[in-house]
Amino acid sequence: MVGISTKCYDTLNETMVIPFSYTRLVAHGSLTIKQLAAEEGEVIKSVTLTAPTKAMCGSGSVDITTATLSSLDSHSVTVVAPAGSAATESLDLWFCVAPTIIGEGERLKISVKSSRGVYEREIVARSAGINFYRNKYNTLSVDMSSATFTPFEKSETIISAECGFGNSEEVKSVSGDQIEVTFSQNSGSNPPRYYTNGSSI
Repeated sequence: MVGISTKCYDTLNETMVIPFSYTRLVAHGSLTIKQLAAEEGEVIKSVTLTAPTKAMCGSGSVDITTATLSSLDSHSVTVVAPAGSAATESLDLWFCVAPTIIGEGERLKISVKSSRGVYEREIVARSAGINFYRNKYNTLSVDMSSATFTPFEKSETIISAECGFGNSEEVKSVSGDQIEVTFSQNSGSNPPRYYTNGSSI
C-alpha cells in the first residue's frame, strides 16, 4: 500500500492532521486450476504464470507520487502452493502481480509443478483481455484438461558394495527400486565380476 497526501504543505508540525489517499502497488487475485489429469496421491508444488510480452514482477522502480511500478525485469510470477496440496479436480490459490493487461491475441502460459512433473497450457487472450487491476479483486480460472505433461527424470544411486556380492562373483545385473543395470561380457575374455578390492564391478 502507498499513502499519498491529498494536499501539499509548505510546513508541517506535530499537531497537524494530514489526509491521505491509499492505493495498492500490485494487483491481487485468486487463481483456480481445474481438471488437472493428475494421479492419485500427486501433490501440487507451485503454479507459474508467464506473459512473454508483459512485466509481471521482479526488480524495478516505484514512483511514489503516482503509485506506479516501472522497469520490472521478469515476465513470470510463481505461486507456491501450501504444503500437501492434493492435485484434486479444483485447486484455489492467491496471487499478486504487477498491474497489467494482457491484450487480445497475447499469450499467457500456465505451468503447474507437481510431485511427478510439470503440466503446461498456453492460453490466448480474447477481445476483453486478461486483466490484472490494482485495487480490485481479480480472478483467473484455467481448465488444464488439455495441458501437456512432462514427467521429471528419475534417478537412482546403486552402491555395488551394498548389493551382497561375494569377492569375484559373476554379476549379470543389478536392480534398484526404479531401474535395472545389465552387464555384458561382449568380446571380453572374462565375464563381469564384483571385487572387494575397490568395491566395484
